[in-house]
Amino acid sequence: MTGHMDKFLPRPTPESAPFWQGCHDHKLLLQYCTACGTHQFYPRLICAHCTSEQLEWRQASGRGTVESYTIVTRAVSPAYAADVPYVIALITLEEGPRMMSNVVGCDVASVKSGIAVEVVFEDWTAEITVPKFRPAGGPLTDRPRRAGQIVSTSRSASANACAMAAATASSGPKVPATRTAPMSVTPMKPSQALR
Repeated sequence: MTGHMDKFLPRPTPESAPFWQGCHDHKLLLQYCTACGTHQFYPRLICAHCTSEQLEWRQASGRGTVESYTIVTRAVSPAYAADVPYVIALITLEEGPRMMSNVVGCDVASVKSGIAVEVVFEDWTAEITVPKFRPAGGPLTDRPRRAGQIVSTSRSASANACAMAAATASSGPKVPATRTAPMSVTPMKPSQALR
């Protein structure tokens, strides 16, 4: 769990505490409205679809699709320097809600919009576990262990899983070009920020 203490840690609220407890237990939980049958994420006090208060927590499949993504090549702080380059992605879960997370366990250049992904968990501290996603169908040995790192007995198997997911995504329906190209963040000089 070392190496995560200086990162921006989530702060569970009363509304989000069950979500974070589920992550701690390596389960992806979503709120489900029993009035209208809709899942939602981020956690709220009422259903965003019908405003009902009849919400319960249900375990999600953990599967989804990358809708959009960016490859971060410059760390936002020294705490993230060892992670670059890394992928931040908008993932549509099978249940419907969208979640922002990282895609891990493959070469960042092989991540594409439309690839199928599945949840994995990284234990950052004794209390905080963070959900991340990897290309679907990768070897089980890629699942993060208690040390908070992805462990793999075959790096090429992980890369192959990502390449297969990207190939599957490219053979499916095309996503509009405005959503497929990864964005890169170019840092501004202080003088440019004041313009």
